[in-house]
Amino acid sequence: NLQVLSISTSMDNEYMNAQRWETLIITHMPHLRIFDIQHNTSLFGAVINSKTCQDLMNRFATLFWTKRRWFFTHQHYYLERSNHGFFYSIQPYRYKT
Repeated sequence: NLQVLSISTSMDNEYMNAQRWETLIITHMPHLRIFDIQHNTSLFGAVINSKTCQDLMNRFATLFWTKRRWFFTHQHYYLERSNHGFFYSIQPYRYKT
């Protein structure tokens, strides 16, 4: 029974599908206690702005996530003609052993 999932991804935005994660966790990982994710993305010419990021954050802030005390934040920035985004977990237990 998986209790801790720590994942670091980049570029594949399918990892940012909150509904898919909810279904996967409920169906296949019901004993999961820690969900630790870090995701980097770079989109040449795409628009990543505060509304886009807020929409993503809202999908990861439903009752499913909050009742488990799994919280997330993001950063976005523009570098070398490309938008970059960084989405990650901010659980209080993240760096504890």
